[in-house]
This record gives sequence, structure tokens and C-alpha cells, in this order.
Amino acid sequence: RTPCFTPVCAPPPQTVCKHPLDLRIFRTIAMAFAVKIQSVSAAFKIAGFVLLLVGVAAGKEDEAFNKNIPWLTTRKDLDGIMQNGSEKPTMVLISKTWCGACKNLKSSFNSGNSESKEIEKLAESFNMVNLVDSEEPNDAAFSPDGGYIPRIFFLNREGKLDDSISNTMGNPKYKYFYSALTQVKGGMKSALRKFS
Repeated sequence: RTPCFTPVCAPPPQTVCKHPLDLRIFRTIAMAFAVKIQSVSAAFKIAGFVLLLVGVAAGKEDEAFNKNIPWLTTRKDLDGIMQNGSEKPTMVLISKTWCGACKNLKSSFNSGNSESKEIEKLAESFNMVNLVDSEEPNDAAFSPDGGYIPRIFFLNREGKLDDSISNTMGNPKYKYFYSALTQVKGGMKSALRKFS
């Protein structure tokens, strides 16, 4: 597997609804309402309400790398840890919703197999931070060897990024690219040994 590169991989030009109820159905319904109902604004209000319900039903669960892990998801969360430290070390996963390599890793996190269960157990010893899309930190420390994704970094209890913990099982050109749970487990275990 290869990482996605922020400058090379561009998001798809049109985002397609991943929910089973495709948005085209709602456009058709909205048009039918517009014909049946005299007030076009009422039709748009109804269609908007239906879209809102679908958005709420889809929720952020689709974005979670594993719903059994309590992920922190904002730069503000990360900034708080970096400024104040924490009782636990921190794992930072940087990903993009449109990235194929990120989707593959997310699928592995959600597989429910013994490795994903082991990651859940290891996660109890960390602050788990998943920064997606625009939440990616601007700090150059989080892209020491390029802007590829996904990238995983570890912070010590003082909130300092430790760039010596990298994926020793991966490509040395992309030290923070993790494509398999075995690699993620290795990084987590290295961090726990180093920060204990």
C-alpha cells in the first residue's frame, strides 16, 4: 500500500453521498413536491428537512476509525494536550476523508478482528487524536518528511512530539505512514515502552 500525497492526490471533484439513500432520490422527491405543492419554498423546506434527517442518521460514525475508541477530533484538543501535557501519552492520526490509504486503514481499525481489539485495548493507555481534513495541524513538526497521509505521531506525557517513534516496518521514505494494524500496534507499543 502507498500513502496518499496531499499535493498529488486531490479530493474527488464531486462528493458522492455514501449513505444508502442517495441524494438523487431526495432531489426527485423535492421536484415532485414542487409540482404537487403550490409553494416552491415549502417544497424546499420539506426537502431540506429530509436531507437534515439523512445527515443526522449518517452521523459522524462513518468517519470514526473505531467507534469503541474515544477519539479527540479537533486541533483545539491537540493544542490543549501540547500546551498542558497529559497523564497519558498521545497518538495523533492525520487522515483525509477522500484518501484511499486512509479508508483502507479505517477499514482495518473497524474490522473487529483480534488486531483491532488489541488496538482498542492499547488505546486505553493513550489520548487518541484523529485529525481529519481541515483539522490537520499546520505545524511543520507534523510533516517532517512530507505531507502524505495517513500519518501517525506520538506525543509524550508533556505533550511534546517524539519523532523518533516511527513505522519501522514500513517504507523508510515515509516514516510516519502506517498501512496495517500490525504497524500501528508496533508504534503504540514502542511509545508505551519509551514513555513509561
